[in-house]
Amino acid sequence: MEPTVVFFSPPQSNQLFVFKEGEGQACFHLKAFKKASELIVVQGSIMPCELSYAKDYLNQMVLPQTKAFFTSNHADYIDMVSRAVESIQQGRFDKVVLSAKKSVATAIKLGDAFENMLQYTSAFVYVFNYKGQVMIGASPELLMSLKQNALKTVALGATSVNAQFSTKEDLEHEQITAYIDAQLKQSDYVFEKAKRQAVKAGHLYHLQTAYTIQSKGMNSDLSLAMQLHPTSAVCGWPFEPALTFIDQNESYNRQWYTGFLGLKTDSSFEYYVNLRCADVYEHHIELYAGAGINAFSNPEAEWNEIQNKMKTVLDCF
Repeated sequence: MEPTVVFFSPPQSNQLFVFKEGEGQACFHLKAFKKASELIVVQGSIMPCELSYAKDYLNQMVLPQTKAFFTSNHADYIDMVSRAVESIQQGRFDKVVLSAKKSVATAIKLGDAFENMLQYTSAFVYVFNYKGQVMIGASPELLMSLKQNALKTVALGATSVNAQFSTKEDLEHEQITAYIDAQLKQSDYVFEKAKRQAVKAGHLYHLQTAYTIQSKGMNSDLSLAMQLHPTSAVCGWPFEPALTFIDQNESYNRQWYTGFLGLKTDSSFEYYVNLRCADVYEHHIELYAGAGINAFSNPEAEWNEIQNKMKTVLDCF
């Protein structure tokens, strides 16, 4: 089995780094969507690298093979969203995030795709190989970061193609901030919220509220990150009934999608929610995307939203 390797570029940065498993004081962290899933910790070192090195390495990487092709059905997704809206109207939960998966046969030049994805400068752009699984992504959503004793998170939710947001999107974002507020207060963290703003991620816009939090130290802050995951931005609210609906209605296993990944050193960590991503195989990719469903959701509009989100990654291949 090849050692774990991660190529990544932080948001708002022209810098490129590589994490390699082995000796070193840094760690690559990876966690699946399910809260009870194991936090994967791989020890190694982080070094700056040139794009030419990353491209050569990735284009020569041996990619996994699979015979399993799965694509979510349009009619099934529309029906699932309709049932979710009905459940919300009946008071079973306030919000649920429903996702879809699409398999696309394509010629794979992973290094070239990674270079194309670096155009998304506002995202955490990455590609990793872990135990034979290869995934690429450009996540716009910070789960939590600790740098120089500054602890931060963001509420990111609601999507638009033109930066115009309706009552549905306003409510969707308010539900996310309410969840984060509650978690921070429950853990007795002191925090400040920035003014809500529209931010661009790829060719789409999202509503974002940034949080600045007083750190309580590495161990407490790591525990807070685990507590926040999965956020209502990728699961729903209240958590348990939303998760039950996902388990009973989504027809595939999300695995790493809507989990989180990131790097940790002795004094810092930076985790991103695993969004705008795809599993990469020898002859095809498997794309993922989801949409937040609330009482104002229109099923067809939600389907169109996830197709637009998938396009972010697909266009890079």
